[in-house]
Parts: sequence; C-alpha cells; structure tokens
Amino acid sequence: MQSNISISSFRWEDTDDVVEFLNEIDDLKNTEKEISKEFFTRSHKLPESNPEVDSFLAKTQQNAIIGFMHLIFEKKINRLVVISKIAPVDQKNEIFIKFMDIAQDFAISNKINVIHTQIDKKDSLYINYLKKDWSLVKEYWNLKCNSLNLSTPEISQIPDEYTVEHLDPNKDISNLTHIQNISFKDHWGFCPNTEEEIRARVEMTNNNPEGILLVKNKEEVAGYNWTIFASKHNQATGWISMTGVSPKYRGLGLGKLVVQLGIEYLFRKGANSIELEVDSANTPALTLYKNLGFKKHSETIWFEKTNL
Repeated sequence: MQSNISISSFRWEDTDDVVEFLNEIDDLKNTEKEISKEFFTRSHKLPESNPEVDSFLAKTQQNAIIGFMHLIFEKKINRLVVISKIAPVDQKNEIFIKFMDIAQDFAISNKINVIHTQIDKKDSLYINYLKKDWSLVKEYWNLKCNSLNLSTPEISQIPDEYTVEHLDPNKDISNLTHIQNISFKDHWGFCPNTEEEIRARVEMTNNNPEGILLVKNKEEVAGYNWTIFASKHNQATGWISMTGVSPKYRGLGLGKLVVQLGIEYLFRKGANSIELEVDSANTPALTLYKNLGFKKHSETIWFEKTNL
C-alpha cells in the first residue's frame, strides 16, 4: 500500500509552519515556553548548522506538517544527534522509521561513527522499535521545583578568596568557553564548544548574561551556573541549563554554591518554577537537587547506533 506521507528537506520558507507545528504538538501556544520565530531561526543558525541540509519535514497529501526532524552533526566528536517531533497520528511509527532511516543514511554519507537520539520514556512505540537495532546507553531525569516546595537552606558561604560575578560578554566569553569545556570534557556525549558557539548561545532568546554566574578565584573561573528564564501572561519558568566546576576546584562546595545562587537568581526574577535535566546515574547531583526541593517530572532515554 502506497504511503500518503511525504518526507522533504526543510526550507527557510517553511519556518512559520514549522514553528506553529512545534507549538501545537507540545501545547506551548500562549505560554512562557512558546517557541518564537526568532528563537527557532537563531537556534538553526548556530555555527555549523545548515537546516536546509540537516532538517526534514513529514507532510500529509494536504501539505500539512505532521513531523519535523533536526540532525545535529557534532564534527569534533564525529557524532550525529537526532531530534524529532511527530504528531500523534496513525502514521506516527511510519514517520519515525523514515526519519531514523534518513538519519542513518546521513551518518553513512558523512562517515559519522555514532548516532544518538533521546526518547521520552512514555514513547513505547519508538522505544520498542529502537531496541531492535540500537543500544540504550543513558537515562536522564527531568526535575522540577516550584517556589512552594523549594527547600531554602542557607546559601553556602562564598570563600574569602572567591567572587561571584555575572557574565560580561565583552570579556568573559573565552572564560565561559574554557570552564564549560574543562568541566564536561569527561562527560558522556559532551562536544567541546568554540567561543563562536558559546557567544551565539549567550545571544539566544531567553538567555541573559546576567543569568550566567561565574565563580572566580582572582581572574580564574573556578565554576559557573548558566540559567535561562522565560515569562508570559504572569507565568514564568527558569531553567538550570549548565552547572560546572573546574577539576582543579572540585571538592570545595562550589557546585552547590553556584546552583543555590542560580536558583535564587531565577526566583528573584519571578520564576514560578525551575526545571533541569540530570543524568539518572549522577547520584551526587540528584541528592543535591532533591535536598533543594526538586522532584522528578519525567524521564528520557538515550539510544545509540554504531557499526553504521
């Protein structure tokens, strides 16, 4: 039986329709999490991104978008990350399989060693398909805390020789790039960033240099906390995006300190809740966030495909 679903490459003139589709599928319209055209455009114009080559649409015969896939080629570690959104239609599984086939063809043609994709743990249809030929490699928890269940222990004392500063984009981009790369260099799936990439992300919608906190020992950055904030119609959400401490400064309580300061900053900005993602195997981080009042909101699974 011939399929009535077509797969095509994304074109910039599709932007408005894709943004509308993404907001509808996750029920984001008129919320603080609504994706704007500016955000979508900026996120797909990040360095080394080329959406007319690495993004794809699934459409009905009536030309309605019912699926979107973005492939992120991380050349420095030769990895392909697959991000897909598919409408809850009867052809959902068919579209997912077609997207995965395209991703594998893309990887083979670019001589990529490994493919990763992140799946919501509730998406049993996708999980059952991937289990046949992919490996489950990581589980992540999405944690959430609101101002009512926030535990507010006294913020750790800042050691005398340290200072906490907001990011200054005119002088700190190099420092932020360095601390992020050395903090996560041994973490699963981390791809080192360039200063160009970090600057582009700092300038993204909902990012604010004020929300990126740097712990410094004199002029050396020892740790950092990168927060994101969005608000609309009296609703506001904050995110703890990245938290890292240089290996040289670990064991001094600086990680807990910058997390507490990041949380304090977001609630002071007016966040009703704060969200973050953490590796389910990272027991120290889970313990810290649990003690601060965070609770598990959802779970995702990372699958891996090698031997392409």
